[in-house]
Amino acid sequence: GAFDAGPALVAAAGDFGPRVRVFPGGFPAASADFFAADPVGGNGVFVSAGDLDGDGRAEIVTGSTVGPSVVRTFTGGGAALGTLPPPDAAAERGVRVAVVGGRVVLANGTGDRPAVRSLDPVG
Repeated sequence: GAFDAGPALVAAAGDFGPRVRVFPGGFPAASADFFAADPVGGNGVFVSAGDLDGDGRAEIVTGSTVGPSVVRTFTGGGAALGTLPPPDAAAERGVRVAVVGGRVVLANGTGDRPAVRSLDPVG
């Protein structure tokens, strides 16, 4: 997978679309390049990565930048794994994502009512 060889940079286009790219340390070419949502919709994603299942390899978590809060998980190579519940299902301004110590931390977007949720995605 994309993270098997060590550290990597995971980047998304933010408000400019749902494209996610993984750049392994020391290499200029992306080892994974995928769309975390429908590219036609025009909405972007926030992105984070970390080992969610304890296998020593990082998974990727994305959250929508605008609109309904949608949180998706992917393998380090970009294969879809599933979705996670947002911090507030009524939120309409996206969701920020982070991976900390194997947990996924989610927060409502700017302008929505403050809400934060920490999830153990495998427990």
